Amino acid sequence: MFSIAIGNAEINRKRRGDYFGYVPLDKQWPKPIQDEGPVAAYEIDSLSVWAYESFLRDCKAAGTPVIVLCSPYFMRSTSADTSMQIGKEIAAKLSVPFLDYAQDPYFLERRELFSDMLHLNDEGAKQYSSRVIGKIRPLLR
Repeated sequence: MFSIAIGNAEINRKRRGDYFGYVPLDKQWPKPIQDEGPVAAYEIDSLSVWAYESFLRDCKAAGTPVIVLCSPYFMRSTSADTSMQIGKEIAAKLSVPFLDYAQDPYFLERRELFSDMLHLNDEGAKQYSSRVIGKIRPLLR
């Protein structure tokens, strides 16, 4: 939560170009894709889980359409991530669409679309947006 707050603070917006919350990254990831082994077990923050579920419930109660998207990562994973599974289960329980692009083959083959292993660069973000918009529109009707 702290990093999100800092990222949205006025001081940070003055340092980098910010377009209504979007900060384009121009770097290209230079390294080949890594094959990650099984995801190591880690403790789940129950407050984060509560906040996520509460946010989805509040959106639904207010009649606000909500869709959860997981953007691509530049790493191959051989096992399911616990937090991702929990996020999917909560979304399913609340009938909220969950679109998971974490291991999308299109992006796994294109390191030039990433700024680092976890973030798309500007071109990658544009291509990702183009690909998901067609999936989102029918869900909002």
